[in-house]
Amino acid sequence: MLVDERVGSKDLLGPLCRYGVPAELTHLDFGDFAFIGKGLEGADVFIGIELKETRDLVSSMYSQRFAGHQAIGLQSTYNQIWLLTEGIWRADDSGVMEHMAKGWRQVMVGTRRVMLNDLESWILSQVTAFGFKYWHSPTRVDTIRFLSVLYRWWTAKELQEHRSHQAIYLPPPDRVMMSEPSEMLRMLSGIDGVGWDKGRAIEDHFGTWGRLHNASMKELMKVPGVGKVIATHIREVLS
Repeated sequence: MLVDERVGSKDLLGPLCRYGVPAELTHLDFGDFAFIGKGLEGADVFIGIELKETRDLVSSMYSQRFAGHQAIGLQSTYNQIWLLTEGIWRADDSGVMEHMAKGWRQVMVGTRRVMLNDLESWILSQVTAFGFKYWHSPTRVDTIRFLSVLYRWWTAKELQEHRSHQAIYLPPPDRVMMSEPSEMLRMLSGIDGVGWDKGRAIEDHFGTWGRLHNASMKELMKVPGVGKVIATHIREVLS
């Protein structure tokens, strides 16, 4: 991971390295951190992260520099951009923004009190207008942890290999099913193309998750009604 050498970014170099992230200082024209991730079929994805602590974030809301310069530069430099904010905030009874700094303190710009709704609306505007991803970290430790997770997610494997988002839909059991279906049968029934009948046949054939998990395509296709396509779906879910 490339870490911008300016104050505010470079302080995170040591903590990132201690989290196991290979990082080095450099000059970044835009963004505080950058790295190359693995996209579809291993294609390079250049990812930039702009970190805004509370004071800098509030200043950006009232300044034209971010929207007129930084955001445009980020867009032209990176394939994916994250706006990462850091700080502990809340609104008081009148909606004025307060942040934790040795106790709760109202956030002021000159003599103007900052309304938390205004800041949240500004963040939403940047995310919507420029297509940024957004994450908020309450503390510096949270910021470092998120950066390490983001780096590992993008560099550990190619984009198409991430499958945790593929939820399994579990259809309701057959009305004629007299006994409560097992957890194994419930999971099998939700795999594309399996359903309750084939799921029960698979469960009867293998008996345990361990045997099913170690089964080859050939062994799966010995189950009545399980062809190559369904066997492939089962292997994808179990892999």
